[in-house]
Amino acid sequence: MVNRCTWSQWENWENGTHPYHVALIGDPQLVDKGTYNRSFILTALTNFYTDKYMKRNWKYLNNQLHPQSLIFLGDLLDCGRDLEMKKYKTSNLEKLKILKRTRWIKEYKRFDNVFFQPPGVKVISTLPGNHDIGFSDGVTLKRLNRFRAYFGESSSSYTIGNHTFVLLDTISLSNTVNAQVSKYTKELLEDLKHTYDEDYPRILLSHVPLFRPANTPCGPNREKNTSIKLERGFEYQNVILPNLSTIVLENVRPIAVFSGDDHDFCEVQHTVYKYNTIVIERSIKSFSMAMGISQPGVQLISLYNPSGKKAYEQTFQTKIGGLEALFGNQRVHNIYLSLTDPILNGASPTIAYLIHFLSQNLMQDSRKDLFIRDNTVRPGILVLINNEDWELNDQTQYIIQPKDRITFISTLHGG
Repeated sequence: MVNRCTWSQWENWENGTHPYHVALIGDPQLVDKGTYNRSFILTALTNFYTDKYMKRNWKYLNNQLHPQSLIFLGDLLDCGRDLEMKKYKTSNLEKLKILKRTRWIKEYKRFDNVFFQPPGVKVISTLPGNHDIGFSDGVTLKRLNRFRAYFGESSSSYTIGNHTFVLLDTISLSNTVNAQVSKYTKELLEDLKHTYDEDYPRILLSHVPLFRPANTPCGPNREKNTSIKLERGFEYQNVILPNLSTIVLENVRPIAVFSGDDHDFCEVQHTVYKYNTIVIERSIKSFSMAMGISQPGVQLISLYNPSGKKAYEQTFQTKIGGLEALFGNQRVHNIYLSLTDPILNGASPTIAYLIHFLSQNLMQDSRKDLFIRDNTVRPGILVLINNEDWELNDQTQYIIQPKDRITFISTLHGG
């Protein structure tokens, strides 16, 4: 819920502080005709509704939460690595921008349309995912340079809110067959090793999560399974290798790590033995409704690091949440609607009636306005009727049938 994630609702800074606000976007992964084995019409409908969903959420995020910086954690395009390549020289990145109109360019412009530039907001989309350029030895210089030409350098660091955000292209760093692919990221890591400044605490962003032992629990905020499986396959690997994870943590020395790729939330601890410290990594949820989770979202970060702040004092806070918190943290409810309810006055129950029923009988949070407004769901909640957008089914006037599955998705929450 947008309002429930309003910064003032969960930030815990001292009175009078003015924190800097960042939102992390995980795996938008714009689906295209290569994503599913579907007909042209079904593919077009899927693209339309997933784009509409994310563009609407992007608008809500900027208009209601007003983050000062927005950072993507990779997998911008679902089939970006597989789209056709044109022959070009890799030595001059600027020349890549005169490529002829290709399918990849169309997808790039589509991304630019969905995630339009909000006025006065810093948007960073330079970190690639394996769906953008491949993984490890599958990353070619042509794929990497094309991504860099349009989105920016794949490994970089930014000073944001008196913190250093390190966006590390760990998938190119994992390449073992072409030194040119991993060259720049290795140089950045070496530079970070020798330029640590405790006045600007570092926050590490990686598309692929860092290594952890098998079956390491992800915590209570995860929707599916209990851990990230240690698997690899064609152009993917669920975590980077142990030795590489150690090098990254020791060179970057972050106070926090955020990653993507998994689509679901996962929180684990890493011990950096060289510095005798513990770092928490949070793999964030996908922003897309098409990535296999019922509650997509964003990760919100509040930064407060004024000059003179002690090294041991906390300088950031982060938020995860979901619509189910309003209903006793229960995701699924089996509901029996009585046709004899006087409110129905003999009519069949509709979605409008269900919304009223839920708010009066199942909602445990007293703030009804977080779910309902003007006899319908408030803006920012997507309603699906048997997995179809309710806009295709008369919205509040849809008459509920036996065994219908009605899904309410908070399109913006901090998780």
